[in-house]
Amino acid sequence: MKKIFLILFSIFLCLSAEAKVKSKDISFPKHFYIDKIKSCSYVGGETFKSKYKKARIESLIRLDWMSEWALGNSRSVNHLNLTGPMSSYAVATHNAIGNNDKTDIDAAKGILIKIAKANVLLDTIGKEELKKKPKCWKDGNPEAPCWYHAYEFARDAFTNYLLIAIYLKDYLSDKEIKIVNKYIKKMHKKFIKPEEFLEKEKGFYAMGNGGIPNLAYAHWTNNKKLAAKEFNFRFKNIEEVFYDDGYINNNSFRGFRALWYHSYGLNSALGYIYLAKNWGG
Repeated sequence: MKKIFLILFSIFLCLSAEAKVKSKDISFPKHFYIDKIKSCSYVGGETFKSKYKKARIESLIRLDWMSEWALGNSRSVNHLNLTGPMSSYAVATHNAIGNNDKTDIDAAKGILIKIAKANVLLDTIGKEELKKKPKCWKDGNPEAPCWYHAYEFARDAFTNYLLIAIYLKDYLSDKEIKIVNKYIKKMHKKFIKPEEFLEKEKGFYAMGNGGIPNLAYAHWTNNKKLAAKEFNFRFKNIEEVFYDDGYINNNSFRGFRALWYHSYGLNSALGYIYLAKNWGG
């Protein structure tokens, strides 16, 4: 099985190297990953009908992420009060649309609007500010703060918000879209644009190594040129860091955690390739 995967992965890389993706090749699936969201038990069972789950999701509106982040360190990120509710929000919204549950769709919309109005995560440290901060593991100290984690987790959480907004777009009024779009533009400028096509020499990590945030924004703004540019940039990145023998630059060589980081990078790349196939990239 491993050999079969490596062969298929190698074929994909060869094909991507031979032809550039053009904007005319791109077709946006309605719901980012797929044209029609259907009920699926594998996604999870969260719904807005659970008072506990709804309250947990709504906690995002009041979340002070920088205070949460400050409880962690270079070795361990204190992120569950951000990633947990955001994950539940995505699952509950998926189920609401898949089940055509108007009450839950309205609940999902309400939270989307409230997050936008509250500018959730916008006060997180930005890319420019990071230049003035020490790097993670300063002086080899695992207890040292990792400022990049604050930025990275805010970027990835916002990307999930953006995907949820895409799910709900057809259910939003013009006024609601204006509110959400205003927030998305501000967040994009601070958290996605600075790393839009940043050359990364080592490894392959979260969100398609930063490519999925670009694709999410391209989808929201119906920008096929941005999507095509992103695919071409990221395919080249994949070719550079994935070796012929299946190892991944940096990920596969991180001591006793190498297997975990290798799987992390591989799963991220496979998810990205799935999107490329679905979008015609």
